[in-house]
Amino acid sequence: MFYRTEEVNSLISPNSDNATVTWASGLNFCDKPEFWVYIKSLKNTDADHFLLTHEINIRQKLEIEKHGIFVIEVDRNQLKDNFFLDRNFVFARFMLQLMKYGYEHVTITDSKDVIFQKNIFEVNNKLTLVSEGFKHRDSSWNLADQFTFHSGVRSDKKELVGPPIDLSDKFVINGGVIIGNPLVLFELTEEIAETGRCSSGKFTDQAVLNHLIYTEQIENFYITNPEENICLMGEAIKEGFVTDYKFKDGKFFNSKDEEFYIVHQWDRTKYREEVLKNL
Repeated sequence: MFYRTEEVNSLISPNSDNATVTWASGLNFCDKPEFWVYIKSLKNTDADHFLLTHEINIRQKLEIEKHGIFVIEVDRNQLKDNFFLDRNFVFARFMLQLMKYGYEHVTITDSKDVIFQKNIFEVNNKLTLVSEGFKHRDSSWNLADQFTFHSGVRSDKKELVGPPIDLSDKFVINGGVIIGNPLVLFELTEEIAETGRCSSGKFTDQAVLNHLIYTEQIENFYITNPEENICLMGEAIKEGFVTDYKFKDGKFFNSKDEEFYIVHQWDRTKYREEVLKNL
C-alpha cells in the first residue's frame, strides 16, 4: 500500500464536510517561501487539510502540522516511473478514505504555486475544472506533452486509450486545480492514472486529463473561464492571454472587482515579490 491505512485512520477526525488535498515532497521544496504562501493561505478556507508526501523531514512535518494540516507519508518505494500518474493513483485511493469519513466537498491542488484567497467551498459541488485561459495551439509545451503521451501508448493499449484528436483549437485544462465531491474525484484521478499507465512516455497528468475531457471519456463537468472568479491562472497573465484582472492590497480580483477564490501560478506574475512580502 502507498500509505499505512491505519495511520490515516488515526489521523482523520473530521471537523468539516470539506477537505483540501495536495502533494508536496522534497527537502528543499518544503522550505521554499512559495510553498509557505500556500500553507498560510489555507486559513481562508473552511476545511480540513491533507498533505501527502514521499519526502519530508521531521522538522518540516512538525512545522506544517502546527498549521492544522494532516501530513500523510507515502512509501516512496511504491512510486514508479511517472510521478504524475502515481500521484493520481494515490489521490484516488485517498478519495475513498475521505468518502468513508463523510467528506462531501474536496479540492485537489498543487501546492507551491497555489493561493486560496477565499473559501472555495462556497462554489457548487459539480466536478469543476479550470481553463488555463489559452488554447493548445498557443502553448508548445502542452502540444509536446500531448504528443509524448500519445507516442508512448503501447500497441496493446491503443484501443483502450483511443486515437489522439486535434486539440489545437481547444482550451488547455489545467491539472493543478480540481474541485468536486470525493466520488467524482476518485473516478477522475483513477481514470487519469489508469489511462496514463497505458503509455511509457515522460508526460504529465495534464496531458491525460485533456485527452480524456476532449474525447468525451469524462462526463458531467464544468470548465471555468478567466472572467469568473473561481481561479486565476498566472501563466495566462504572463503570456498576455488574460489582462482583465486587478491586483490590489495583495490580492487578485476580476474585472468586476470580485476576489478570486484561488490563484494558481501566481509566482509567474509580476506580483510575485509583493505576494511573498505579504507572507
